[in-house]
Amino acid sequence: MPTDRQFLRDLLEQGEHDLESLARVLEIKLKQVEEEVKHTVRSSGKKLKISPARCEACGFVFRTRDRLTSPSRCPECKSEHITSPRFTLA
Repeated sequence: MPTDRQFLRDLLEQGEHDLESLARVLEIKLKQVEEEVKHTVRSSGKKLKISPARCEACGFVFRTRDRLTSPSRCPECKSEHITSPRFTLA
């Protein structure tokens, strides 16, 4: 039976996921899954590929964002309709 971190690593290696879906699958809090992803990346020796968050209203892409969580609103149009960043291990 794999541990939560092994299961998380397997999920991230298989395809893209956002923090919310990972939190639901692992049944842990969003803040906790963020820390688990960071630890998994450090321990796996692989790179975390990030598909950045995007504003659904104007299309602004959050390319330089360092945090793994979704931004609260767009700096361009102030819309709060933001897609979550998605992650995979490569």
